[in-house]
Amino acid sequence: MNYFRIHFTTITQLRGNDSYIKTSNPLIPNIDKCYFEVKNFIGNIEGQKIVTPPYLIDMELYKTAKMHDLIMSPGPISRKLVVSTKLKTILEAYNKDDIQYFNMIVKKGNDTYHNYWILHPHTYKQEIIDYQNLNVTYEKHKPDFSISYESEIINLALSSIDDFNLHMANKKPEEISYIEPLQIKKDCKEHFFCLKNVFGGLGYYVSEKLKKIIETDGCSGIEFQPIEFTFIQWLQTKRKEIT
Repeated sequence: MNYFRIHFTTITQLRGNDSYIKTSNPLIPNIDKCYFEVKNFIGNIEGQKIVTPPYLIDMELYKTAKMHDLIMSPGPISRKLVVSTKLKTILEAYNKDDIQYFNMIVKKGNDTYHNYWILHPHTYKQEIIDYQNLNVTYEKHKPDFSISYESEIINLALSSIDDFNLHMANKKPEEISYIEPLQIKKDCKEHFFCLKNVFGGLGYYVSEKLKKIIETDGCSGIEFQPIEFTFIQWLQTKRKEIT
């Protein structure tokens, strides 16, 4: 089965405005803390199911920004997706167990939209990754990193999830390792899921079957990056070849 990582469109004409988001406002009570210090702010919660209602966020788009079914996520929740009710309904039908949805308000000019949702993945499907056929990029700090801030790029060949987890446990916490490009096991039956430790931190993926459903239903604002390409390959050449 073929899989695709989904992104908000990078095409200026479709965005309407490259900056897209004018302002964002974490809905946190008036306390003497920044949003990243508040544990119950949705942007700070990862890898766990939310039980207590979290503090959410709203945002205002530039007047020239175009509304889509997948829109840009503001900085405080940049690792989550923001989708319309239409797209939420489709995605939720293919994964009700691993992802929660929280309603948010989006404003543009004099218009207020109540039909957008923050996706919160609380379970990652790391076990479906084919570790024997992928590349792990390890940005290892050089000995003089505290002065130069330079890292050495090392490509690792790991054969199992246990090997990968051992590498993640042994590297320095501030060092970066990620999987790109990606390979999924051939016997995988999932259609919509989230993975961690990929390029950019978190990635959201759909099967070719679900991709066709999303496209047939006319959902907009989405780019489908085949997982066998890196993000840079997708931006520079492959997107033009496919589309």
